[in-house]
Amino acid sequence: MRSLIICLLSFILITITPTFADNVDEAKAAYQNFRYDEALTLFRPMAETGNATAQLYMGIMYSMGRGVEVDRIEAYIWFNLAASQGVEIALYYQTNMREGMSDKNLKEVMDRSLIYYNKFVLPFLDN
Repeated sequence: MRSLIICLLSFILITITPTFADNVDEAKAAYQNFRYDEALTLFRPMAETGNATAQLYMGIMYSMGRGVEVDRIEAYIWFNLAASQGVEIALYYQTNMREGMSDKNLKEVMDRSLIYYNKFVLPFLDN
């Protein structure tokens, strides 16, 4: 499983074109060098201003407890945001997050995803 995750992360790092190239590259470098607190500090503002790559990484970090406590609901929400902007690999992660979640958890995911979408995606979409 760990090798699959490493392989998928390598794929992500190679194929996703960031919106804020310098900041995303810096955040990715921090993540790759196990400086998760720094990566989180860099990714969060980008994720909160609509950057789908940063949203994907926020999901990964919450799903794996990298720089934050593991929070499957928060991870799923960030994957939803990235997926809503066309990041296909986020759909894979969503499927993994969904496994073992109760209906109550999934309702919370949907409710919070709508809030996050309205706050962290919608204002930044090109019209």
